[in-house]
Amino acid sequence: MQTQNSSGNEQIKISDGVSLFCRKWLPPNQSERVVIFFHGIEVHSGAFEFIGSELANEGSMVYGFDRRGMGNSKEPNLPRGDTQNFDRHLADINEVVEAVRKNHPNKTLFIFGHSVGCAYALWYGAHYPENIDGIILASPPVKTVSRFHLETL
Repeated sequence: MQTQNSSGNEQIKISDGVSLFCRKWLPPNQSERVVIFFHGIEVHSGAFEFIGSELANEGSMVYGFDRRGMGNSKEPNLPRGDTQNFDRHLADINEVVEAVRKNHPNKTLFIFGHSVGCAYALWYGAHYPENIDGIILASPPVKTVSRFHLETL
């Protein structure tokens, strides 16, 4: 399938000096909607290439950043996948959303969590509901318990 959108990469400088890698997919025309992807564990923003491109073709401005320690956002002097402080992940998320919001004021902004990224999205929505217009969850890491057993049916 041919895509009509443009894509690219950028770095988002965080307040402690670390730069987070960010992919973006932009629609062919102006848009009133922004989507920010929060990836799951052991992946990075590249996992959203297909859906990011498709959403951009449908008219959304789409961003996917690599959390600190993941993908192209490796912290200096630490192995890939590690971070010095988990709380920093939470602060990073807020700074990324604020940076995107600053670049696109008055646009409808959704955060899209996948897998463990759903937990980050829900945390963000609970702590900063005024900064977003909606949350999209795909494959949230939840455990379901059935009340019925086969013997009782």
